[in-house]
Amino acid sequence: MYLKSIEIKGFKSFADKVEVEFTKGITAIVGPNGSGKSNICDAIRWVLGEQSAKTLRGSKMEDVIFSGTENRRPLNFAEVSLIIDNSDNILPIEYNEVKITRRLYRSGESEYLINNTACRLKDIYELLMDTGIGVDGYSIIGQGKVEEILSSKPEDRRLVFEEATGITKFKNRKIEAERKLENTRQNLTRINDIISELELQIEPLETQARKAEEYLKLKDELKFMEINSILYNYDIIKQKLDVTLREIENKVNELNALEINKENLNSRIYHKKNELASIQEQYDKTTNLSYELEKNIQKASSDIELFLERRENYINEKNRLESELASLKSTIEIENDKLCKLLKEKEHIDKKIIDQQELIKNIEAQLSEHIQEFKSKEKLIEDKKNELLEILNNISELKNKFSSLNFIKESLKKQYDNLIQMLESKEGKKSEIISYLTDKEKEQKELVLKIGNLKNEINNLNKLKLSIEKEIKDLDLKLVEIKQTLRTNEAKLNMLLEMEKELEGYNKAVKSLINEYKNEKGFLGTVSDILNVPNGYEVAIESALGSAFQNIVVKDEELAKVMIDYLKNNKLGRATFLPISTVKGKADIDKKQFEKFDGFIGIAAELVTFDPIYKNIVANLLGRTLICKTIDDAIELAKKTDFNFKIVTLDGEIVNPGGSLTGGLSSKNIGIFKRKNEIIKLKDDMEALNIKLKDIENNLNKKYQDKREIEISLEKLSSQINLANINMSTLNNEMKNIKNKLKEIDIEINDSKLEIEHVLNELEKVKNDECLYLSELNNKQNKKLELERQLEELNKIYFEFEASKENISSKLTSEKVIYAELKKECDVLNSKIKEAHLQQDKLENKKAEIESYLNDINNKIVEVEDNISIKKQKLEYLIKDLENNKKKENEYYNKKNLLSTEIMSLEDEINKVNKNISDLTSVIHKLEMTQSKQESEIGLLNQKLWDEYELTIPQAQKYKMDNFNNSDSNKKINSLKSRIKELGDVNLGAIEELKKVKERYEFLKEQREDLISAEQSLLDIIKDITEKMKIQFETNFATIRNYFNETFKELFGGGYADLRIDGENVLESGIEIIVQPPGKKLQNISLLSGGEKGLSAIALIFALLKFKPTPFCVLDEIEAALDDANVFRFANYLKNYSSKTQFILITHRKGSMSVADVLYGVTMEEKGVSKVLSLKLKEA
Repeated sequence: MYLKSIEIKGFKSFADKVEVEFTKGITAIVGPNGSGKSNICDAIRWVLGEQSAKTLRGSKMEDVIFSGTENRRPLNFAEVSLIIDNSDNILPIEYNEVKITRRLYRSGESEYLINNTACRLKDIYELLMDTGIGVDGYSIIGQGKVEEILSSKPEDRRLVFEEATGITKFKNRKIEAERKLENTRQNLTRINDIISELELQIEPLETQARKAEEYLKLKDELKFMEINSILYNYDIIKQKLDVTLREIENKVNELNALEINKENLNSRIYHKKNELASIQEQYDKTTNLSYELEKNIQKASSDIELFLERRENYINEKNRLESELASLKSTIEIENDKLCKLLKEKEHIDKKIIDQQELIKNIEAQLSEHIQEFKSKEKLIEDKKNELLEILNNISELKNKFSSLNFIKESLKKQYDNLIQMLESKEGKKSEIISYLTDKEKEQKELVLKIGNLKNEINNLNKLKLSIEKEIKDLDLKLVEIKQTLRTNEAKLNMLLEMEKELEGYNKAVKSLINEYKNEKGFLGTVSDILNVPNGYEVAIESALGSAFQNIVVKDEELAKVMIDYLKNNKLGRATFLPISTVKGKADIDKKQFEKFDGFIGIAAELVTFDPIYKNIVANLLGRTLICKTIDDAIELAKKTDFNFKIVTLDGEIVNPGGSLTGGLSSKNIGIFKRKNEIIKLKDDMEALNIKLKDIENNLNKKYQDKREIEISLEKLSSQINLANINMSTLNNEMKNIKNKLKEIDIEINDSKLEIEHVLNELEKVKNDECLYLSELNNKQNKKLELERQLEELNKIYFEFEASKENISSKLTSEKVIYAELKKECDVLNSKIKEAHLQQDKLENKKAEIESYLNDINNKIVEVEDNISIKKQKLEYLIKDLENNKKKENEYYNKKNLLSTEIMSLEDEINKVNKNISDLTSVIHKLEMTQSKQESEIGLLNQKLWDEYELTIPQAQKYKMDNFNNSDSNKKINSLKSRIKELGDVNLGAIEELKKVKERYEFLKEQREDLISAEQSLLDIIKDITEKMKIQFETNFATIRNYFNETFKELFGGGYADLRIDGENVLESGIEIIVQPPGKKLQNISLLSGGEKGLSAIALIFALLKFKPTPFCVLDEIEAALDDANVFRFANYLKNYSSKTQFILITHRKGSMSVADVLYGVTMEEKGVSKVLSLKLKEA
């Protein structure tokens, strides 16, 4: 078996699909750093099931998918396939070629395939088990893996040796068996808990079953007596009802005769009233006409007065306007005089403005000439300043150079002083080295003290760990307690749900209908299904409903008929149906009339909640039922309402309409509504307990975390102790280096003396440069003084010119201010002239308006006088018409009074007839009330018979006794009820439930025996596997030790190497690696140099391959730390092994490349994208 090829697509830097073919022997993969050659090793590790992104040099698994470059977009998945030649059938699969594929999508989805068939990662592990191939074996040695093998803890090295010794499959089988054992023990615990719970249930259920059987016997006897009592009462009430019906018939005949007489009188009154209505209509017309005429006369008089008043107003307005017009003409003449004065004043101001403009122009010309001369002086000053600035820069440069020389001189002096000090320091260092040994001895004592302190810390942490373990134990006890409560509640809930499922409490007919028609579209359930009863009212509502709680609610009467036929055909009994389409609610009653009574709670229909579509059904069943607190409250309320309502107490006692009482012990445990509410409560309680359970589990997890942190701290402290011991060993090596340091100090002293001589020569050179710079600096400073004198004279002239310029500017500003004031005065005059023109126009317009309005007033006065004449003529005609109409009105009034007197006489006669009818109706109503009460009592007896025994009166006749004595029967009924009451709460389902519980108990006992047998069998298997593992590991480990010593000697050219088990437990203890290179003492591998460690690890890998060759082995730069001589030695050794194992070598060492049969080059022609080039060396 060997690796034929690998196909990579989208994995890390391999954006395009790449296929690398391998042959038997050695295949080398080379390339520059960062080209992606190690990604091939990562791809092989990844496809074999590596789950650690860190091992694959990433932070998360998504990092293995090609992430894109500047020119390429990221890919959405990565895929790697290994093609393995299985022609020798080493792999347990019937294929000569096996293809293992792993695919990862950027969305996080992952899949594994064997020969393109989806599989689990576990299937791949099992396929490759004991072949040496795998992420934890020695077939893939990646970068840093060599160092990891050597530097890791002895316990962590076991994986490689377990794979080599072939115990991995046994270990996995043992782990699987232990997992099964744990599951078996958990199942056994659960079954024991359930059996314990069932054992607690059996004895109470047996007691309940015996009580239920006795209850049923007494109930049958009670049924016979109560049916006869009902029949006796029915016969008596039926006789009374017949008498009442006859009396009602006689009274109704009398009432009909009175009604006929009443009809005749009403007819006469009707005719008289029609005649009166006709006369009334004529009278109303004449009255209305008189009213209209009077209204018109009054309006005509008002209009004449209005026109007279309007004429007076117009004459007054005319006089006012004529006076206003004369005043306006006088005002217009005054305004004309004002305008002439303003125009003359404006002409004078305009002349002054022209003179001022000429003066400002002359001053501005004088200022411009002065500014030109001022600028020439300013330029001359600026030139002199630039020349002075250049001189100052030269002086500054010379000073800087001079300062720099001073700095160099000071630095050289300091350097000279430092060299002298260093010389003295080095000469005194020999004495310091002697004291160094003393310091190391002191350090050794401190290390001993540190180790003691670390041991004390470990003791303290162990005490804290014990305390936390105690807290964990307490929390475990609380956890068990809550779980026990949850199991108890769960059992109770399951029992109630089972009762609900089995329709416990419903009669046989109802159960059959529910099971048969529950999925029927028109089947809406029972009355108990449509009602939601609040806590505390369950007993009252159940008592109020009686057996009606199991009445069937259907959409219409058609389905009810189908279900009745079903009951008849199957002889399943009887049931009551409530079609929504036909059932009507009883008349609403006013709740307010009962609220004043103490103990009244409410109307039953209002205390329950339901879907509005069931409103009529609920109103029919509970609409006239009242709920009270106690039986005393119920009796008191019944008396106040004349026993017209059904009243139920919270304990279930009933005061029936008519005054009968129903009461006794209510069986709360089997109530339908009580059961529903109990289920809801249990679910809520369990939810609260689960929350508490979660809190305790979180606290427990935190304590376990604290315990783990302490254990980690203990491990760290142990590591620190080990480190302190290593430091003790290091001190001895440091003392050997002291003599070498003395020789180094002598060489350093000679070097210091040469440096001192060089510094003195440099100081002499700096002094000569200082003299030259000082002479040049004096010349520059003299020239600077001359330029400063010239600048002072020029600045004096500049300031005189500047003062003269300021005087001219000031004069110009003053004249401009005068000009601005004149302009402002001129603007004011313009504004006044404009305003005067506007005022003149306004007065002229007003004059025209008044003259026009005065003309309109004269026309309106003429028009008003014409209207007054017309209105006076119309008034005279209206007065004549009113006098004629008043005469007709008096005639109609007299006729109306005569008819009204006749109608009143007839109405008195009909009132007497109505009184007789009312008295007779009252008598009939009382008789009907008596009839209704008697029918209600018969209905109650029918309902009671049906509710309690599902019988009608004709069906009950077969139970009727001859010569029935009602008084004796009541005593016997009370006696039977007392005996039933003494039984207490009765669980009728206990008989059937006991049978089911016993069957389940026996079944679980058999299951427990099977689990105990399976547990023992698993313990035997684990023991057997452990013994085989121990024997095989000890035998093979001894062989690997010998091979390791041999390969070590061959690679190192001598020396000694060994492997030791660090502890007594062969299967769990760590493995120590002890090596002794040629010419050195035997020591732990951690004390070797990097190259020695690398070569030692390679020796171990070859020893493992020698013992158990793997089909192929991937080595990723494992020889990087070796020198050239050891690389060639490694390469030759590799060549010798290549006949048994296929090697894939990732390297950049020439010695390793030289033994390769096939050479692949990995390059990045495109930035960020790896490509592979191949060369077969044997052909080349």
